[in-house]
Amino acid sequence: MIEQAKKTLMLTYSIDNAVAWSLLRWQSQEHNVKVRELAA
Repeated sequence: MIEQAKKTLMLTYSIDNAVAWSLLRWQSQEHNVKVRELAA
């Protein structure tokens, strides 16, 4: 699920894997939600 979310971000925003992962982690921390739940 997390990998799919990263791939979607990478395609949508033309970013690489590391940036997509950083974006997911940042949003997870900002909203106090686990990355796994955010990806779903």
